[in-house]
Amino acid sequence: MHALSRKLALCLGSVALLSFNVRAQDLPDGEGKQLVEKICSSCHGLETALADGYSEASWRKLVNTMISRGAEGTDEEFDLVVKYLAKNFPEGGAKVSVNKAAAKDLATALSLSEKDAGAIVSYRQEHGNFKDLSDLKKVPGVDAQKIDAAKDKISFD
Repeated sequence: MHALSRKLALCLGSVALLSFNVRAQDLPDGEGKQLVEKICSSCHGLETALADGYSEASWRKLVNTMISRGAEGTDEEFDLVVKYLAKNFPEGGAKVSVNKAAAKDLATALSLSEKDAGAIVSYRQEHGNFKDLSDLKKVPGVDAQKIDAAKDKISFD
C-alpha cells in the first residue's frame, strides 16, 4: 500500500475515536504522553482527544489496528502508549481535570449545568486547585450529589 494511502487509512480508522478539541499540553501528564503526542499526531494531530475510553485489552487491539495501518514505533513504545491510554482514557470515558478544564468542558464531561461549571471555575480561581472530592463539594450552589455521580470522570491533576 502506498505510504500516503496508509496514512489516510490510519486517519480514517481513528475518526471514530475523536470527539472534542484539546491541545497537547491539555493531555494528562504521565509516562507515555510524549509517545502519544509523537506517534498519534503523525496522522490525526493532537487537536482532538479520545472521549470514549477502553480497557487496556481494547486499547491494545486498537493500537494493533493502527500499527497494521502504518503507525510507526517500537514494541516498547506501543506498550507505553497502550498503558498511557488505558490509564488516562479508561473504559467509561475520559477523565476531566477540575483544576484545568474550562467551564464548558466541565459542563459537558460531568453533565453539569453551565452555571454549576462556571461556579467551579470561579471557585478554583479564587481559592486555588481542588485536592479531592470534598474540596470540590465546597463550591457554593453546586449539588454534591452531582459531584458524586460524576466522581469517576473527575481528576485533580
